[in-house]
Amino acid sequence: MPTDHVWANYKDVMDEGASIGATYILHEQEREQETGRKRRIKCGVFFTGMAPIDSEKGFIFADEREEMIDIQTVHVIGASDPYRAGADCLYNVCDPDKAHFFDTGKGHTVPRGGPVIEELGDAIRELIQRTKEE
Repeated sequence: MPTDHVWANYKDVMDEGASIGATYILHEQEREQETGRKRRIKCGVFFTGMAPIDSEKGFIFADEREEMIDIQTVHVIGASDPYRAGADCLYNVCDPDKAHFFDTGKGHTVPRGGPVIEELGDAIRELIQRTKEE
């Protein structure tokens, strides 16, 4: 990611899905605290992604908010991904005791075969097991 780039809003990023998912997870947390309504999302798998979004302030960064995503998460990231900094921002908004990195060893791609897909499957199964144990 270019260091001189300024993120203005979610339209500037490539991986909106993870960002929108993280935003919804935070929304569910807030709604549960305010109304007692149970959350529907129990865990999350993020492929690269960016930080969640506040409709008025833009991206939500860890140093700007006390509340973190408190569900179990796996963050699938490539060591050579040009969007790695954004993925780190999403990871940092998550509870460090419940967030786990999975490095594909590649760039901005989704694993499609070989040992890495088996390892990713194992990481997701472990995520589900940790979620069930809570």
